[in-house]
Amino acid sequence: KNLKVKRITGNIFADVSLMDSLFWGKGWMWDDDPSTSAPYLSSLNINKNSVQVITAPQKINKQSKVTFYPESKYYSTEANVISIKGDSTKIKVSRDWINRKNKILVNGFQFYKDDVDTSEVNIFRPELFFITLLKEQLNKVDIKFTGKLDTLTIPDNAIKFLTIKRGLDSVIIKTNKESNNLGAEMILYALAEKFYGFPATAENGVKVIDSLITLIGHDPGNYRIVDGSGVSHYNLITADLIIDLLKHMYNRKDNLFSLYYNSLPVAGVDGTLKDRMITSQAYNNVHAKTGTLSGVSNISGYVTAANGDKLAFSILMQNYVGKSKPARDLQDSLCTILSLYK
Repeated sequence: KNLKVKRITGNIFADVSLMDSLFWGKGWMWDDDPSTSAPYLSSLNINKNSVQVITAPQKINKQSKVTFYPESKYYSTEANVISIKGDSTKIKVSRDWINRKNKILVNGFQFYKDDVDTSEVNIFRPELFFITLLKEQLNKVDIKFTGKLDTLTIPDNAIKFLTIKRGLDSVIIKTNKESNNLGAEMILYALAEKFYGFPATAENGVKVIDSLITLIGHDPGNYRIVDGSGVSHYNLITADLIIDLLKHMYNRKDNLFSLYYNSLPVAGVDGTLKDRMITSQAYNNVHAKTGTLSGVSNISGYVTAANGDKLAFSILMQNYVGKSKPARDLQDSLCTILSLYK
């Protein structure tokens, strides 16, 4: 718009050839769809490849107000949420994932005095979501575009108009603090592209991780890693491996440890640990990454003991039935004990 562009002729294409066509992680559960913890993968991503659903209660027996962000014609919606007098809220947000359709479904009831409810669902074919949002944004700023949207590989003679880059540090911080699975998968693909070229594959990304495992003195053949986020139940690692990796990061002589350490959630302060260990000695002390699946709850990172020593720890808990709170409470107690060590 600042360049006085009024119209774009031709078409808009998304080049997704940087990575392979695998849009779902190996070993991811089929019924994780449409959760944003299992996002669809592409080399062109936006808004965590998801849509936010905001449901606001209205008067009793009236339809709650349901809005979606970002708004787009790329997906359709069907909402039926009633505001009720009872003091309970039960809202189900889903998508027609069985048919691979981007139709978002919102159903249930909401206490009329309740707070606004916010949920998210993933989106199928995020690269098309990206360029659809681009088209819609162009129209919003009065730049006319009536061409088609599609994917292709950019020709070698194409003219590069603009490049936008972000440092890896900002990606790592957001990924670790928020436990952003899409970010973790994209980092894996970025490693694959850097060391093995494109099209980047998860398998080549894992090869890079295997080389790190070898570097810290372990045999990659003793473990199984298949994705970047840990969503897959195929992954098999040990606390020993994680602790040796944490020690390796601490002993580096460059600034990578500082970057990594500061990217981890801090107990009682931010990220996935914001509401944990608030009233203990571990508060604002433990820097650690959490990992959660059905029947699995893990936490690994660093804690500064009472004697000033920085301790690396890894607590892996699995094969339990029910909620993960008892597991998390035990982890928090163990972290507190470590923080009191003299």
